[in-house]
Amino acid sequence: MKAHSGDLLAAGRITSEHIHQLPDAEEALIESLAPHALSLTEGFAVLEGVMGDHPMLSAPAPAAEMVPA
Repeated sequence: MKAHSGDLLAAGRITSEHIHQLPDAEEALIESLAPHALSLTEGFAVLEGVMGDHPMLSAPAPAAEMVPA
Protein backbone atom coordinates (compact mmCIF):
# COMPACT_ATOMS: atom_id res chain seq x y z
CA MET A 1 0.00 0.00 0.00
CA LYS A 2 2.90 2.31 0.77
CA ALA A 3 4.05 2.23 -2.85
CA HIS A 4 0.62 3.40 -4.02
CA SER A 5 -0.22 5.81 -1.19
CA GLY A 6 0.08 8.88 -3.44
CA ASP A 7 -2.37 7.49 -5.98
CA LEU A 8 -4.74 6.36 -3.24
CA LEU A 9 -4.59 9.78 -1.59
CA ALA A 10 -5.21 11.57 -4.89
CA ALA A 11 -8.19 9.32 -5.60
CA GLY A 12 -9.65 10.03 -2.15
CA ARG A 13 -9.35 6.38 -1.07
CA ILE A 14 -7.17 7.21 1.96
CA THR A 15 -6.44 10.34 3.98
CA SER A 16 -3.16 11.97 4.92
CA GLU A 17 -3.72 10.59 8.44
CA HIS A 18 -3.78 7.07 6.98
CA ILE A 19 -0.43 7.74 5.33
CA HIS A 20 1.03 8.92 8.64
CA GLN A 21 -0.23 5.71 10.28
CA LEU A 22 1.35 3.39 7.67
CA PRO A 23 4.75 2.93 9.40
CA ASP A 24 3.11 1.92 12.69
CA ALA A 25 0.62 -0.36 10.91
CA GLU A 26 3.46 -2.00 8.99
CA GLU A 27 5.45 -2.63 12.18
CA ALA A 28 2.39 -4.04 13.96
CA LEU A 29 1.73 -6.38 11.05
CA ILE A 30 5.32 -7.59 10.98
CA GLU A 31 5.26 -8.19 14.75
CA SER A 32 2.03 -10.17 14.51
CA LEU A 33 3.27 -12.32 11.61
CA ALA A 34 6.85 -12.93 12.82
CA PRO A 35 5.94 -15.78 15.21
CA HIS A 36 4.27 -17.55 12.29
CA ALA A 37 7.08 -17.04 9.76
CA LEU A 38 8.08 -20.71 9.60
CA SER A 39 4.48 -21.90 9.13
CA LEU A 40 3.88 -19.28 6.45
CA THR A 41 7.12 -20.22 4.73
CA GLU A 42 6.13 -23.88 4.64
CA GLY A 43 2.56 -23.05 3.59
CA PHE A 44 3.70 -20.99 0.62
CA ALA A 45 6.46 -23.44 -0.35
CA VAL A 46 9.22 -20.83 -0.24
CA LEU A 47 12.41 -22.10 -1.88
CA GLU A 48 15.42 -22.96 0.30
CA GLY A 49 17.55 -20.36 -1.52
CA VAL A 50 15.13 -17.62 -0.56
CA MET A 51 14.98 -18.80 3.06
CA GLY A 52 18.77 -18.58 3.31
CA ASP A 53 18.61 -14.89 2.45
CA HIS A 54 16.13 -14.17 5.26
CA PRO A 55 17.28 -15.40 8.70
CA MET A 56 13.86 -14.93 10.29
CA LEU A 57 12.51 -17.67 7.99
CA SER A 58 14.84 -20.29 9.45
CA ALA A 59 14.44 -22.07 12.76
CA PRO A 60 17.15 -20.99 15.18
CA ALA A 61 19.75 -23.63 16.02
CA PRO A 62 20.25 -24.26 19.71
CA ALA A 63 23.31 -22.43 21.06
CA ALA A 64 24.49 -25.46 23.00
CA GLU A 65 23.09 -28.73 24.19
CA MET A 66 22.52 -28.84 27.92
CA VAL A 67 23.99 -32.01 29.43
CA PRO A 68 23.62 -32.68 33.15
CA ALA A 69 26.93 -32.89 35.02
